[in-house]
Amino acid sequence: MNYRDNHGRTALHMAIAFNNKVAAETMLHLGANPHIKDAYGQRPIDNCYVESLRSLLEIKMANTT
Repeated sequence: MNYRDNHGRTALHMAIAFNNKVAAETMLHLGANPHIKDAYGQRPIDNCYVESLRSLLEIKMANTT
C-alpha cells in the first residue's frame, strides 16, 4: 500500500493529485500512510486543493502518527 515510485510518491499521492476521493478513502482505510513524503518533501496533503479531500486527510493524520 505504501510502495513508492522513483519520485517517492505513493498511490495516495496520486489519488490526491487526481482528486479521486473514493480511491483516497479506500487507501486510507486499507492502511495507506498519509505522512509519507515524496522525494521533494511533499506529503499528499501538501498538494491537496479539494476541501473534502483535505478534510479527509487532516482527520486521518490527526489520528495517526
